[in-house]
Amino acid sequence: MPSAMPNRAEEQPAGPEVLDAVLDAQSLVEAMREVVTELHPHLGARAEITLDSALDRDLGLDSISRMELLARLERRFGATIPEAVMANAETARELLPALRVGKRRQRAEVSTRRAAQGFEARRDAPDSVPTGARTLLEAADYHARHHGERVHVEFRDSDRGAERITYADLVDRAEHIAAGLANRGLEPGQSAALMLPTGFDYLAAFLAVQMTGAIPVPIYPPARMSQLEDHVRRHAGILANARARMLVTFAPALGVSRLLTAQVPGLRSVVDVAALDREGRLGERPGLDESSTAFLQYTSGSTGSPKGVVLGHGDVLASLEAMAAALGATPRDVFVSWLPLYHDMGLIGGWMGSLYYGFPLVLMSPLDFLARPARWLEAIHRHRGTLSGGPNFGYELCVRRIEPEQLEGLDLSSWRIAFNGAEPVSPDTMDRFAAKFAPCGFQDNAMTPVYGLAEATLGVAFTPIGRGPRVETVDADAISNRGLAVPLSGGVPGRVRRIVSCGPPIPGFEVRIVDDRGTELRERSEGAIEFRGPSTTVGYFRNPAANHVLFDGDWLRSGDRGYIAGGELHVTGRDKDLIVRAGRNLYPYDLEAAIGEIDGVRKGCVAVFASADADAGTERLVVVAETREDDSERRREIVDAISRAASAVLGAGADAIVLAPPHSVLKTSSGKIRRGAVRELFESGALERGAGSVRVQVVRLALAGIRGTARSWVLGAARAAYAAHAGAVVGTTLALAWPAVVVAPGDARARWRRGRGLARAAFRALGIRIRVSGEQIPDRAGGRYVLVANHASYLDGPLLFAAMPAPVAWVVKGELEGNAFLAPLLRALGAEFVHRFDNERNVAGIESLAGRLDAGDPVGFFPEGTLHRMPGLLPFRLGAFSVAVEADARVVPVIISGSRSVLRDGYRIPRPGVVRIRIASPVVLPNEASESRPGQPGTERPEAASPADSSWTHAVKLRDAARAVILAQCGEPDLGARHDVLDALRRRTSGEGRGR
Repeated sequence: MPSAMPNRAEEQPAGPEVLDAVLDAQSLVEAMREVVTELHPHLGARAEITLDSALDRDLGLDSISRMELLARLERRFGATIPEAVMANAETARELLPALRVGKRRQRAEVSTRRAAQGFEARRDAPDSVPTGARTLLEAADYHARHHGERVHVEFRDSDRGAERITYADLVDRAEHIAAGLANRGLEPGQSAALMLPTGFDYLAAFLAVQMTGAIPVPIYPPARMSQLEDHVRRHAGILANARARMLVTFAPALGVSRLLTAQVPGLRSVVDVAALDREGRLGERPGLDESSTAFLQYTSGSTGSPKGVVLGHGDVLASLEAMAAALGATPRDVFVSWLPLYHDMGLIGGWMGSLYYGFPLVLMSPLDFLARPARWLEAIHRHRGTLSGGPNFGYELCVRRIEPEQLEGLDLSSWRIAFNGAEPVSPDTMDRFAAKFAPCGFQDNAMTPVYGLAEATLGVAFTPIGRGPRVETVDADAISNRGLAVPLSGGVPGRVRRIVSCGPPIPGFEVRIVDDRGTELRERSEGAIEFRGPSTTVGYFRNPAANHVLFDGDWLRSGDRGYIAGGELHVTGRDKDLIVRAGRNLYPYDLEAAIGEIDGVRKGCVAVFASADADAGTERLVVVAETREDDSERRREIVDAISRAASAVLGAGADAIVLAPPHSVLKTSSGKIRRGAVRELFESGALERGAGSVRVQVVRLALAGIRGTARSWVLGAARAAYAAHAGAVVGTTLALAWPAVVVAPGDARARWRRGRGLARAAFRALGIRIRVSGEQIPDRAGGRYVLVANHASYLDGPLLFAAMPAPVAWVVKGELEGNAFLAPLLRALGAEFVHRFDNERNVAGIESLAGRLDAGDPVGFFPEGTLHRMPGLLPFRLGAFSVAVEADARVVPVIISGSRSVLRDGYRIPRPGVVRIRIASPVVLPNEASESRPGQPGTERPEAASPADSSWTHAVKLRDAARAVILAQCGEPDLGARHDVLDALRRRTSGEGRGR
């Protein structure tokens, strides 16, 4: 009878494997409940947790929480679980197979820690540093030639063990990958993005891109599918800004990477790095030097949209030399790093430092460190590491997550510099770390707070070697209300702040503190931090608005605030994070930490920022805190607790408190809160919506890709139509110019009038409006005049020709005299050819200019001598001013604004716009006296040059005075003071213009 038939489970007793599986599942659920209950007490107590609960969406486990769960599971099961499995798992059920496999592994106990191995050969290594190298590639080649068998990097992976890479290995693999890149169409000057995990492939691919003459753009691979949409959108912006032509990635990320092609029209191909080294070796490499762009380092975006910092090979090498001098680094050091290679601290400070100075690098995955922080310290112990460090949270993780039994046998006495930077340094964390690991030989004077940023090619200020951290206790009210860092002694009542010194500037660097007007402040006055040095960037890639904010003359604005005391830099916060409320300066860090401790709030998922209040004309203090609580009474309790925390920590209540769903508080790849991005969500009212499921995100991405493709087609069609129109206008104008100017009868003025009319008509047809203001050029009876204009575009000559109210003989480069079409046209319009590199012809040209001035014709020069695509006024050459002095002519500055945006160097098609041309008054030097010239009543002339005031000196004064007038009115920064950067800028942009 069917009713009497036993079910399959009753037919035979459950076997041991089945019972183990049931017990494993139960234990896994119990472990998850423990972690969730500690993170979210009220949620954990009542939440339904099963094997199919989504770790992100249902349980709110972020990267740090997942690694805490991993550590507990390994202790509970006696298993070793791959970090990648935990990081990528969507549900707990996906962890069960790894648990079962991990239980069969023999777990390595700390008590059996291997003795220190180190790099014995390196202890006697000579100081063989390629000081003559001009690029990173030359440094790598140097080491490969001189000691190619020496270990360069040991990569430690929890699953695959250790892999050692020699210098010869690295260069050989890079040359093979470079051949694959070149065969797939990557050309010099183009950008190629690298989206790879930490490992040998990353290092080789980075050098391979440089070997092709292209520019690497490091970006980070996706962490989890639940954050797919934000990851793709952020990377689409980076790739579009970088004009990346190729994306080099690895097999697991290929699917996500292809979503980027719909968002980035210029991205031509996505390639797997494993498939690139099968096509032989690269042949001849393009020539690179110090001025060549080494890579684009995109900022993490914690305070706004990511910006690509342009870093040259010379910048990198200068930074490494300055930092090594500050740290006393030599080839006998050993660097141990878990820092991501797509961030400047790990990429420049870790890998590139080892590549240049020849000390070995022990490299481990950031995921390995997050899962088991003890591995970082064990690597320092095993290899006798001398240099290592990271952000403050890494030290805090070691304090909280490394168990006492894991300290047994751990020897950290070799660790001489433990740098701490990249985020606010906590004095409490440093104290706890030093106390916990002192029994392991860690010296508290090894802790080294540092300050740097990508715009400086990393380092700016370092704590002196062996001194240890210096922490000041200052009056919190004085620094908030009056901007003064008033030191307090212990036991003084009142609100206090402990502020860490980052040390003095490293060799070659200067740091200053300025107020809102750019005035340098005195010691212990808080303000904006500015810096300058030998390795500062030339700016952000294709971001003139950000460059305008970055540069303050030859100083760079860091975006941070601080003060100087005793010659050392003390960082107090970020300018963009600063909240000005009732005349007080408030910072979000302490309040975010306090709110993270409130029951029901997701720790580390709190953003505090200022939002403009248009009605009150001031800023609101806004708190956004993630929570999974949905009970209305419970949510009111959380809001009350946040309000109390704000009053206690800042002495001011919050104006707006938002309880948002999980994943609303956006973060960078390194875990920093992206306050600017959260502010945008708050002000747009989008915080309550959340990210949605992976399926919803994919659909939104697909729709965005369709819209982006359609928009790209429309814009492309419009550009093509305008290009065709522009070509027709230019062609027609030139076709009419020859018969009207060269062939038709008439004197010089008649030819000029006809040509000027054609030029003005052409600019009107192109949508380029010319606005002329200022003085009028005197007629031929008015005297001798030399016009000098700034040079921002190849359109400047035609624009000035169309704009000038009277004929001017403009000086053009002698190379055009050999152009059969243009030379007769220019000569008919009154142009003068000057051959800068042919002395004999140059003298003849100058004599011809003097004759034109004697005849009463104004002569025009572009004294910069060249142009470039980045905004800024270059230094002036003396030629125009020497001619003016010799001919006793007046110098008239002409200011051109807007031509660079109409037609930038490197482009062939102009765009519609407005160009403003202002003719200034003739330059009058302070020592000029008003006296009549013979035959020229009512004019002024310089006093006769004294023996101390030669013609050359007078020309210099004229040059400086004319340049000051143009600089004050052209609306572009002064590049003349940055002599160290200018030469590199000229060489670099000449290649950029062609490559982009």
